[in-house]
Amino acid sequence: MPCMCGDTYCGSCGPAQGNNRCPNCGKWDLDGGCDDPNACEKACEEQGETEAKLYYTDLLMDQEANRQGLVLWEADFPPELMDKWNSMSMEELMAAVKEGKKEPQRDRKEPYVPPITVNCVQCGRFDETTVEFIDISEGMQGEDRLTFRCPTCKEVRTSNRLG
Repeated sequence: MPCMCGDTYCGSCGPAQGNNRCPNCGKWDLDGGCDDPNACEKACEEQGETEAKLYYTDLLMDQEANRQGLVLWEADFPPELMDKWNSMSMEELMAAVKEGKKEPQRDRKEPYVPPITVNCVQCGRFDETTVEFIDISEGMQGEDRLTFRCPTCKEVRTSNRLG
């Protein structure tokens, strides 16, 4: 969306006004365009292929995570597998993605959710489910503040909920 500054050399407003900038050499159409349009066109094609290969590699990573039954950020991708994908040609990547789509979708495991802990200044951290709940309030910056009885020293403490 244009930023509405109206400057014909603005990266956002310029193209909206017909003044495009070459992504390779950075020259603007109003300044005569590229010095070597053929070289810039070739460089832009290479850049586009690199971005497309990254996209297809991401799709393969998602398929592998599905095969492992995990969400993408919890999946394990061995370096050998990543090296294999990175060395593939565009055609090989497209074929691998197409082949991977034939696999049935697996149920994914629930993502790991860390326990919420509270801190007793004398005894250390405790899972909030193991302490005696007294009160909960909101701190000045929106954080949850739990007032609880420490299971070790039996003192009433107040702590941010950490997790």
